[in-house]
Amino acid sequence: MSSPPRDPQEYLGSLDALERTRALLADAERPLVLVGGAPWSAQASTALTAGALSMLVFQLFENIGMTTGIMPITGIPLPLLSYGGSSTMAFLVLIGLVQSVHMHRFV
Repeated sequence: MSSPPRDPQEYLGSLDALERTRALLADAERPLVLVGGAPWSAQASTALTAGALSMLVFQLFENIGMTTGIMPITGIPLPLLSYGGSSTMAFLVLIGLVQSVHMHRFV
């Protein structure tokens, strides 16, 4: 008796996970540049941008840890990829605030 044909996604699952992780870390590059290049007088915008960056990185590693089984399972969705209406909306608002900080960084 032969086994059913396997789904190609099974073989590319780890590559897909690495690509998604790379894409989310690339999204973290803009807040990191903004935090590093902010003038001392822009403390509020620096704190907002650093908070957005830490939120993205924490949710990313927490979700990866839950998926791989090395961290306890919590209800944190993967930013912009997992299904979670209020979390996605809050993260989109946070991205808008970071874009506003970027736009007004020389004012």
